[in-house]
Amino acid sequence: MTVRTTHLTNTIPPHNKEYNISIVEVAGARGSSERLDVPFTFGPIGSASQGGKLNKKGLVDLVEANKLFDKKRMEQLRKGYVEVRTNGGPQVLSEVARERTEWLPQLCNDIDPRDLEKLLASRLWALEQKYDGKRIQIVKGYGDEEVFGINRKGIKIGLPQEVVDRIRAIDGRVHLDGELIGSAYIAWDILRRQGREYTETTSLADRRTALTTLWRSYNDAFTLARHTVDNKAQMLEELRAENAEGGVFKLLTGGYKPGRPNSGGDWLRHKFWASASLRVLAPDPKGKRSVLLALYDGEAWKYAGKVTVSPNFDLPDKDAVVECRYLYARKASGSLYQPIYLGPRDDVGWSGCVTSQLKFKQGDEDDDETSE
Repeated sequence: MTVRTTHLTNTIPPHNKEYNISIVEVAGARGSSERLDVPFTFGPIGSASQGGKLNKKGLVDLVEANKLFDKKRMEQLRKGYVEVRTNGGPQVLSEVARERTEWLPQLCNDIDPRDLEKLLASRLWALEQKYDGKRIQIVKGYGDEEVFGINRKGIKIGLPQEVVDRIRAIDGRVHLDGELIGSAYIAWDILRRQGREYTETTSLADRRTALTTLWRSYNDAFTLARHTVDNKAQMLEELRAENAEGGVFKLLTGGYKPGRPNSGGDWLRHKFWASASLRVLAPDPKGKRSVLLALYDGEAWKYAGKVTVSPNFDLPDKDAVVECRYLYARKASGSLYQPIYLGPRDDVGWSGCVTSQLKFKQGDEDDDETSE
């Protein structure tokens, strides 16, 4: 007997594929709490022939089956799949139509290290913490769905139900920009509130005031990003001591400008560590809990080393895009030195897995390339 099913498809070009997950009661196992299989299949739409079982160690009870089902379902939704049919079970993500919106995020360039002292001293620039989450805009009340997310590609996505419930508590309409870390949302900008739109003509200083006012009324709904104008040097040292990723300098008079400028700009990123998006080539052939990585150099995919995946992460699939922090890259080999696995990047495609991201070891030939 089938207890629960979902049928998901991904038809965003060039894809035309499906993913199916079920919870099935095994005949002859009735009377035992551990009586369920969680099979899955995937492949081209109409001919999904590959698959297996999520319960790799044997039959499971309903609680464990739902955990396995929900985890895999969330992974596929984040990869671009849309749920076409579902039957039974709790809903983990809010369901929204994956459609492209006009709301693309403002993006950073890296600072010129020679400008660091000038930025620290200037009262025209603020410093905000750079977090290790997923770039997500959250929208309430401006669309068919009550609450939904927008990823860095400008595409509507579902959100964890816990996040939806907290944002729903905000009175009226709101549109925030920030990062999602698990079920915690950290907001650093506000783009719309009720009938007002904060666009290129509204300064960051005014947007920050509006965001802070909102947070003071609804501080359970989201976390306010760390931000300072007067104590930038102190905050930078605190972030370094906390082993944070870095900070972002933002021009207080600047408006919100979607996209990334060719150089410079109103948002300048200062990283203590470099990070890069990479394609997973394959699991480590030695059987260790690590994966082999690759980057595209404009002509071919090049090996970029391997990274250990800590037990609190699932091993990523072959061809998945993942994010790694590293100290520097070696110019000769292109491999990362001291890489640390940060998790999957379902908001970045293969087009983002390029060698131009890399920060090379100082002193190597042609070491003037900057990190992304």
